[in-house]
Amino acid sequence: MSKIKNTLRITGGEYRSRRLHFIPEAGLRPTTDYIRETVFNWLQGQIHGYKILDLFAGSGVLGIEALSYGAAQVMFVDRNQIAVQRLRNNIRKLGVDPKRVQVFHSDAFSWLKSNKAYFDLIFLDPPFSDDLIPELFGQLHNFSCLEKLQWIYLEQAKNKDWPTLPESWDWYRQKISGQVKFSLLHKCTENKD
Repeated sequence: MSKIKNTLRITGGEYRSRRLHFIPEAGLRPTTDYIRETVFNWLQGQIHGYKILDLFAGSGVLGIEALSYGAAQVMFVDRNQIAVQRLRNNIRKLGVDPKRVQVFHSDAFSWLKSNKAYFDLIFLDPPFSDDLIPELFGQLHNFSCLEKLQWIYLEQAKNKDWPTLPESWDWYRQKISGQVKFSLLHKCTENKD
């Protein structure tokens, strides 16, 4: 996170070093520069051309970083109207092609039930206090938009246990930074007999 109050810096790609402004809100905890650099190093060579879902988008910095690295399209979903408006302003200021971005003001579960698009990668970074990751993982198989998913990024409080993984998913990488633990999961392509 930038040292300038309420700003974030894009760490790589097309928008590298550009700054985003966010409005501090309860539960809004933007992913730090260090964590983003680590995650995008893990995903090196995987992002270009991907369709990505930034669920619980907040500041949108994960999805915007993915656009910077060449993602074909990112859909941002957040229930906080102020965060959504700031996200739309930041995307406009960066000059992102509107065909590559959609921003939805919606509850994550309602949006997942109604959406029909497919994604290659989903960023899951809900407010820590809501403890939504176990519930979401328990319902992943119910959402048709996640059928073609290849990668899941998770971020949660360090003191929380990781959720039970859905069948055919494996831990790819895990790390801890301060009070945050984060992980990248990959869908297995081989049968586990």
